[in-house]
Amino acid sequence: MDLLARLPFTEPVWSGTGVTFAALVVALLLRRLLPERARLQGRGTLALLAVALLLRVATLGAAAVPGLEIAARLLRVAQVVTLVVGLVGLVGLIAFDVVLARAGLLVPSILRNLIRGSLAAVVLLWLWREATGDIVSLVTTSTVLAVLGLALQGTIANLFAGLTLQLERSFQLGQWIQVGEHVGRILEVRSRHTALLTRDGDLVLVPNAELVSQQVVHLGGPGGAERISCEVGFHYRHPPNVVRAVLLDAAREVPGVLAFPEPDCLVAAFADSAIEYSLRCWIADFEHVDPIASEVRARLWYAARRAGLEIPFPIRTLVHPTDEAAERAGARGAHAAALARVELFAGLSDADRDLLAAGVHEARFAAGERIIRQGEPGDSLYLIDAGTVSVRLAVDGIEREVRTLGGGALVGEMSLVTGEPRTASCVALTDVVCRVLARSAFRQLLDARPEVAEMVSAVLAARQAELEGEREGLSAAARARREAETRSRLLSRIRAAFHLD
Repeated sequence: MDLLARLPFTEPVWSGTGVTFAALVVALLLRRLLPERARLQGRGTLALLAVALLLRVATLGAAAVPGLEIAARLLRVAQVVTLVVGLVGLVGLIAFDVVLARAGLLVPSILRNLIRGSLAAVVLLWLWREATGDIVSLVTTSTVLAVLGLALQGTIANLFAGLTLQLERSFQLGQWIQVGEHVGRILEVRSRHTALLTRDGDLVLVPNAELVSQQVVHLGGPGGAERISCEVGFHYRHPPNVVRAVLLDAAREVPGVLAFPEPDCLVAAFADSAIEYSLRCWIADFEHVDPIASEVRARLWYAARRAGLEIPFPIRTLVHPTDEAAERAGARGAHAAALARVELFAGLSDADRDLLAAGVHEARFAAGERIIRQGEPGDSLYLIDAGTVSVRLAVDGIEREVRTLGGGALVGEMSLVTGEPRTASCVALTDVVCRVLARSAFRQLLDARPEVAEMVSAVLAARQAELEGEREGLSAAARARREAETRSRLLSRIRAAFHLD
């Protein structure tokens, strides 16, 4: 009671209602002008100033009631303490988030908190000394020191650990690290802990002392890239170099896989059922490492399926020869029926289409995979059975989409019949199923029936003349002349490509 009676700061001018209200208004206006991250920093300051204003009102009310003088003084002390801490926070917002931020200097939150806390403590100790005239007894009392030391042991350890991390620049905001079983991106290094955001969206608070004492893995290292591995096994009959070439080609096209460092593929082991391979790719998007690895595995399956590579597994499969022969015959009949629905081969006889069908196989492409590449040699024709394909043309290194194709469309027919490089690229927009006609099968048909070249050139010339006529507005006579010229030119190129007399 004696102490409260002689406190000189029970009625200081600077802690009056007007000053408190003005500080609250300034904090509100300042938060509106600051960016989102800085607004979060000012939330505590705003709350302290609001509490100080409420305590000021409560103090005035208690002082007006006889017999509540001690309560009024206690409320006044609480109001001064909250106001001091709030004003220090307001000064910190102006200094750190306005002045220094405009100069391009970002002060870590742990240093901000340390500076503001130290300043508030100095001001409060000065007020205490002004009130009591004695500060030594407060800071040297052994009981107080013992209690504070035991209570704040963990906090002090985390505080100094956080300062060590900041001074050594061990971590940077946004960096991906692994601490024990936790993998996450650093959001903020605070006074007691470091906040990590995991790939699953969880917020993990790791005490700073653990970051100093435990082993911490910096994902990506100095170059900012991390390597992922995908293991897969293939049958012993497939040459390892062939398998590795297929896997590497598939991995290079996966979004998120870096072109440099380049992917590599190792022969990992000779296992019981297969030769095991380890495909290693580099990525920089750590947040989506699982989706990228999943897409790599999916592309491997599609690429292996198209290349005829078998992924064996230890089971016993009994295949009856008659069933296998019937399955092949059914597939060949389905291929011939599909060719009959295409304008380019509709004029062929059933025997001719059956001969071509023997050289057709099914190929599947995942969404985003490149089916053909502009400039590559054309040794096959693709009949789209299901899905959507984007036709893209590259000019001066810039690729743009010129059209999309759906089921029943042909891709690569000009390169097949003339042997010239692909004039455009085709990319699967959705999962695509194609029937692929090999150039060797078309050659076999032309060797047996050279006159088919005239029929094919006529169909292609008519289609090309129709497109050019609509684009250029040609008359019927001009279209006929253009079609005859194109037909003659295509026939010469087909005969030269397949060495027909």
